[in-house]
Amino acid sequence: MFACISCPSWTMNMKNQTPCDVVQEVDKGCSSTYATISPPPSEQAFIPGGSNVTACTCSWASYNLFSACMFCASSSPSLVSWDEWTANCSTNLTSTSTYFPSYAGVTLPSNTSIPCYAGYNRTSGNH
Repeated sequence: MFACISCPSWTMNMKNQTPCDVVQEVDKGCSSTYATISPPPSEQAFIPGGSNVTACTCSWASYNLFSACMFCASSSPSLVSWDEWTANCSTNLTSTSTYFPSYAGVTLPSNTSIPCYAGYNRTSGNH
């Protein structure tokens, strides 16, 4: 997704993948794809819209991983709120109580894992 990014260790998964790499795998689980691009000044460019509105892109995992990816690209990124992120997502595409990908029926590649922080749902306080 973002070329040549240095990420803090807390953002990496247990397979030493960056959140930028993991979010691409998460979103590909529902056939959403992103080209390798230069980091934009804001997360706004990645808000789910059109054909990229899926259970994957509308998940807490995608939102949190994109936020971490933006943090890797800039120490003071311009992030969007959860409400902005999910503005185009219907309620059946989001879950506030079940960890992704189980509620979406998505299987991630065996060489990818979602870091614990990416499953955090800030509206419930649970993770």
